[in-house]
Amino acid sequence: MGEHGVVNTTLRIAPRFCGPPGTGNGGYAAGRIAAVVGGSAADEAVEVTLRAPIPLECDLAAIADPERGGFVVRDGDRDVATAQRVSFRLDLPEPVSWDAAERVVREAPLRGFIDEHPFPGCFVCGPEREVGDGMRLFAARVPDTPCFAVPWEVADLGAEFVWAALDCPSSFPMYLAEDPFPGPCVLGRIAARIERVPDRGERTVVMSWREQVDGRKLHTASAVFAEAGGLIGSARATWIRVAPSP
Repeated sequence: MGEHGVVNTTLRIAPRFCGPPGTGNGGYAAGRIAAVVGGSAADEAVEVTLRAPIPLECDLAAIADPERGGFVVRDGDRDVATAQRVSFRLDLPEPVSWDAAERVVREAPLRGFIDEHPFPGCFVCGPEREVGDGMRLFAARVPDTPCFAVPWEVADLGAEFVWAALDCPSSFPMYLAEDPFPGPCVLGRIAARIERVPDRGERTVVMSWREQVDGRKLHTASAVFAEAGGLIGSARATWIRVAPSP
């Protein structure tokens, strides 16, 4: 990995891949960071902790941190993220079909969410993004289950886009009608294990569910399943409630 304090690589997040205004989408940025750390063992994932908003169009230095077996990502002299390999186990739900995911999104379009989205330009879940530009992943609840689902037809290739797909849909369990979690929220931490990168045009289903609430923190999990069968990736995320803008 290199000596502590030595820049191993630099990262730059393009404006297209934004989340909240002027900052990088958390899942996409985490995927780019995770590529630096890598993973080897069958049960290993990479965990990325976002310590500050990820700036756009800036050279971010990824610096080896041997004490934690990972990296620190810095914008100048400011730490914006850390990353390390972690052990990973997740109980997965039974995947729903592509048709079922399409149906739940069509029948429960979360009109209030779309009208009042705190970050409407988000690359992954922003309703203002055009088809073919943003991913437009608006998950909806699967009836009679605690899970949310959304179909995802892959347009951009790369593991970072699987990270992105695992990210924003995992915030939707905040909308449980019987136990809503007040927002807005931003991603604080995500640990993901990517089994494979899907092909362009491949049809997949992203599912997410709530694990627990801890004060201002919402802990959720998510998974991407191939329509043809098989797991593409899975993640566990921590969302932090922030004060709404005036």
